Amino acid sequence: CGPKAARPITPTKTAAYEAAVARGSAVPSVLLCRPFDDGNVGAAARAMLNFGLSDLRLVDPTAHAQSDEAVLRASGAAPILRRCETHETAADAVADLQLVLATTARPRESRIP
Repeated sequence: CGPKAARPITPTKTAAYEAAVARGSAVPSVLLCRPFDDGNVGAAARAMLNFGLSDLRLVDPTAHAQSDEAVLRASGAAPILRRCETHETAADAVADLQLVLATTARPRESRIP
């Protein structure tokens, strides 16, 4: 397979990132609470860029957003990783937002109270 190498940031990805940043607060922010896998943070950044989002916020992470694995998985969305904010609490991360929606991974057999 050979060594992993980060993909270059193409002009198309650069244009997508600049357009996302230009929209500013007109588009949703994405928060990851207590992420522990660097690759998942990079994959989230890649998905965000695909949908025109640029504001990534990490809450109490053990993952490193600028690690080699995160950048590799970001596949051209490294500018989102470089710009992401880190917060100690979810309350701090959402303090400037007007509407907050949440989702989580949980076993299907869990019942919502």
